[in-house]
Amino acid sequence: MNSFLRINQSDAVVDEPTINIIPNWPQGKGDGVKYIVDLGNPILTLNNEDLYNEEVLIKKKKLLREFLVVEQQNLTNRKLNIYHFQWARQTQPNEHILYAWIFLAAKHQQILDNLFFNLGPSLISLAIHLKENDRLSEALLLKPFLAQIPEHQRHPALVQANPEFLINRADT
Repeated sequence: MNSFLRINQSDAVVDEPTINIIPNWPQGKGDGVKYIVDLGNPILTLNNEDLYNEEVLIKKKKLLREFLVVEQQNLTNRKLNIYHFQWARQTQPNEHILYAWIFLAAKHQQILDNLFFNLGPSLISLAIHLKENDRLSEALLLKPFLAQIPEHQRHPALVQANPEFLINRADT
């Protein structure tokens, strides 16, 4: 096994990254911290025999794709200022990955505003799809959250077509 990749040289779980503040870091140039990340065991291994075994290749491709989807979601969350991150906490190469997650929960209005801004289109879409699938009672449960979505994301035609749950902020 490629244990040289492991910080702690073991098969133990991968904990949260160690975060160190970089002194005198200039404002507006990243987050000013250094992350020390244990990469864990390899996700998969590949040898010459694997290249000639279609079943093995399909299995390994599926495992790698699963990992890449999680990492893509991490990148998307970061771009959307959604403070949620997943990582491969424990990996059995070529077999499975157990994921862990961390999120930031702070009492800060700007974080809430960013979340409602970024989740707005998804929440509106979810409510409309619930309504169209005869699940209006579930769509109505979203009403308090939908009321927090910024006004410019509430197209007048959408509000007019869905008055049950898409109300104007002024009406709240």
